[in-house]
Amino acid sequence: MKILVVDDDAAVRACFGAACEMAGHQPVMVGTMAEALLALGEGDIDAVISDGSFPCYPNRVPDAWGHELLSEARDRRLP
Repeated sequence: MKILVVDDDAAVRACFGAACEMAGHQPVMVGTMAEALLALGEGDIDAVISDGSFPCYPNRVPDAWGHELLSEARDRRLP
C-alpha cells in the first residue's frame, strides 16, 4: 500500500515513514500542502496520514490546514 505521510515536522514524517515501512507499506513523505496535492494528483496513493492541524507556512498559505488536505483526499475517494 502506498501511504502519503504529510507533516511539516521532518522528524515526525520520518517516524511515520519508518512505521509504514516496518508494516510493509511504501511511504511517500511530504511537508507541505502543495507537495501533498501533487502526490495526490499522481493518483496512486492508497491512504493518507496527516496532522489535522499542520499549517503550510513554507508555502505561505496560512489558510491551508491538514483537515483541508484530508477533505481533498476524501473527495478523491481515498481511505
